[in-house]
Amino acid sequence: MSPPSDSHGSERRRLRSTADRREHVIDSVVFYGLGQVLVLTTLWLWYVYQSPFRRGDVVLGTIVALSCLPLGIGLRRQRAAVGTVSWPKIDDVTLGIGDGYRRCLARGVLLSAIIGIAAYGAAAVGTVTTTALAPAAVALASVVAGVRVFPELVGLKRRARGRRIALYAIALAGGFYFGAPFASGVGFHSAYVLYPLLVALGVLDAIL
Repeated sequence: MSPPSDSHGSERRRLRSTADRREHVIDSVVFYGLGQVLVLTTLWLWYVYQSPFRRGDVVLGTIVALSCLPLGIGLRRQRAAVGTVSWPKIDDVTLGIGDGYRRCLARGVLLSAIIGIAAYGAAAVGTVTTTALAPAAVALASVVAGVRVFPELVGLKRRARGRRIALYAIALAGGFYFGAPFASGVGFHSAYVLYPLLVALGVLDAIL
């Protein structure tokens, strides 16, 4: 004789499973996505905020990046986005031991590069168009492409490091043009200090 079916228990398990999946996605987006972006790109975000030229487009590109990058990271981490390479985790890395600081630096440089390309790419497109749609589309495409290649470029091997620094150099070039860090009487007073510091972070990532 078969045991009586527990329809209520099955329903509870189904609801719990759905809630767990939703909680994991939210955790990936907010903690692993937004949390890492805000913590590891603070200097870059402060510099972008100070950019005086094409300011509206720079702000638009940054808003798109800050809105979509954590979401892309969360979805990719949950393998809900297209990709064959699993998302590299950082929660098992101990700072100060082995490659802990090194991996955080690499991740911060790559995230900063994605935000910088999105912000200044939007500004570059804004110089040839009067609509906000094109700059926003460029920023979104930059984020999508950055999330797509993130697992391949966040490593410490020479090839990954070289490609990551190339993207970072593009972001720095945009920051130099639109941020005008050394132009007297333009922008904010701390830009001339922040820009060399951002360059130094890229150099450290390249040589360590």
